Amino acid sequence: MKKIILAALFLLNINVCLEAAPNVSKPKTINIDGVLRRYRIYIPTAYDGSKAVPLLFNFHGKTSSAREQESYGDFRKIADTANFILVHPQGLPNSLGENSWNVNNSPLNESDVNFISTLIDRIINQYNINSNR
Repeated sequence: MKKIILAALFLLNINVCLEAAPNVSKPKTINIDGVLRRYRIYIPTAYDGSKAVPLLFNFHGKTSSAREQESYGDFRKIADTANFILVHPQGLPNSLGENSWNVNNSPLNESDVNFISTLIDRIINQYNINSNR
């Protein structure tokens, strides 16, 4: 029992450290028409809200994930240098259980256009975004 408690405390401590660490994105969710959609957002270290910054989306490919795409095409250091907010949206599983974007094969017939459009609106409302860039 002590080992389980110690392991849980260790993992909790790692998560707390990761939240405060630079170059770490935060997992977020948004409800789109009753479906919980996931994404990861990275706020550059220079961002303080006083200046409008660009918003960049980095989409994963079929069978991949937002977390994997963040690792493959790691733009976090570039976001820090160029001062833009970075978002990795998560596609839904298709009929084969593979993460993908809606190309008329989503079992839920979810609109990824609606997901991204709503997500853009949410981020614009939460952060100072330069919508011309």
